[in-house]
Amino acid sequence: MRFKIIVVWLLACSSLASAQHKPFEVSLGWKGGGKSNPIGVNSFSSLTKDFNCVIANNSSTLKVFWFDKEMKYLKESAKDGLNEDEILGGFVRDGKAFVFSQRGAEATIWNYVFGLADSSATEHSVAVSLDGMRVLGQVNTGESFLYIAAHKKEPVLTVYEFSKEGQVQRHDFDLGKATGSEFEKRDLWKALSKSGQWSRDLDVALVKPEMELTAELASSPNKIYYREGKLLLLMDKEAGVTQVFEMKLSNGELVNRKISRPILSQDDLSNSSFNSFLFGDRLFYALATSERLTVYINSFSDGSEIKRFGANENNSIDFKNTPIMQEGGNYSKNAVRELEKTRQLLRKMLGGRVVISAVRNVLHQDEVTVGAFREVKNNTFSAPNMGALGGAIAGGVTVGVGFNPFYSSWGRTTRFKMLLDPKTSAHLSGEMAPSAMEDIRTYSKDLKIPDGGATVFTASNASWYAYYDRESRKLTVMRF
Repeated sequence: MRFKIIVVWLLACSSLASAQHKPFEVSLGWKGGGKSNPIGVNSFSSLTKDFNCVIANNSSTLKVFWFDKEMKYLKESAKDGLNEDEILGGFVRDGKAFVFSQRGAEATIWNYVFGLADSSATEHSVAVSLDGMRVLGQVNTGESFLYIAAHKKEPVLTVYEFSKEGQVQRHDFDLGKATGSEFEKRDLWKALSKSGQWSRDLDVALVKPEMELTAELASSPNKIYYREGKLLLLMDKEAGVTQVFEMKLSNGELVNRKISRPILSQDDLSNSSFNSFLFGDRLFYALATSERLTVYINSFSDGSEIKRFGANENNSIDFKNTPIMQEGGNYSKNAVRELEKTRQLLRKMLGGRVVISAVRNVLHQDEVTVGAFREVKNNTFSAPNMGALGGAIAGGVTVGVGFNPFYSSWGRTTRFKMLLDPKTSAHLSGEMAPSAMEDIRTYSKDLKIPDGGATVFTASNASWYAYYDRESRKLTVMRF
């Protein structure tokens, strides 16, 4: 046990030391960073991660910073004359960086292509139809860029696939026609959205598995993953059941199936909350009732149960490796406290949305986060602080809170972490070092980062944090 504690302490020290190392820093000198003059930072890689690109842009200029597989800086490419483009994503292939953007609400995707071996830069515009649709998000696959939208009046997902210069291929998947599907007309849009202040808000998370997902994104009951030419839509609407839609882009094949778990008889499902997270070939699932917390691990391939953990409301959780911590309270976003009893956690999970996610740590162990997320609204006139991450892209989606003149809001997160063996899913005892995302939050809490001005990605067996600091007016790329 003493040896494990020393190892954890060394890891924490090594993590802190790496956070202080700045492998790349460049002065851009850009002013602004607000709504009228946004500054964005994005990132993407080649499929094999031989090349990695960090993108920085303001309303008129786009810069591409090239790195090799070891994250050694190679060169800078640039493009002037942008018209307030919002950078959506991209990929690297055949020695070229493909960058995609959109201008306002127009149904046109702009594609900028930069060469690594020379200073070539080309520009293409591609029209896409979005009539009657709501954009769900974008996915960088490493060899293509996917732009995904849902139809509001039909159970159809449309995927625009960009893999060549200035060209796009459209894929339409009618989920209502999938075997066993019960979706009709507006059912899909209702399932992928939630009630908002004025209209229905999007309720979908696009997951980048190698990065730790934020609690807010992990709390969504609808998650989209990309796996080897397939889009996977996982939906948790019924206790014990995850619905899976598999959409193959190459031939339009659509498969609908369900992964079910046995529900303990004493569980009162009339008052329950649940969610899932796909990690590798394992599907993690958390079910909370007023009496019990159960964590299931199933094979994603065939649905068979691999492992199950449980704790009753009056018992301690013997499979957790950290205390149960609550960040954010009913009256303060900065409040932090420890919850000592399992029933306290269950109340938070039933009163909010269940959170479960997983990530592989530096010791090649699986860190699984279990807990709850709830948005807290305070009826005061306030412009909420964007937070240290500055709207960082984590898990493939940019996270931020916009200005609202009627109330301020923040997230209340309650969670613990557990360590698992990646091969057997058995629980591993011992202390846990801070995760990369936790180190990044600690490091960046006092930085002046604009909304959308930071990104988190993986390369060279490490997590990297790229951000623009409005105070120093520099772009920095750091290893964690």
